[in-house]
Amino acid sequence: MPLNLNKMKPKLNEFEKHFIKNAVDLYMEQINKELDEMKNQGKRPIYTAEFFPAVCKDIYRKLSIK
Repeated sequence: MPLNLNKMKPKLNEFEKHFIKNAVDLYMEQINKELDEMKNQGKRPIYTAEFFPAVCKDIYRKLSIK
């Protein structure tokens, strides 16, 4: 009988969710600063300011983080 690995998947506790959310939020702040710096230097970044919030929202959704 094969193992159902989906049932064995460990869940994140609230502290771990909070930790990940803070890390992602800090990264978002940093990347936004870098994008602003690039724009101020006349450079055209590959990613837009709207890209990273969408990625973060997807991460939160996948990990069931509010």
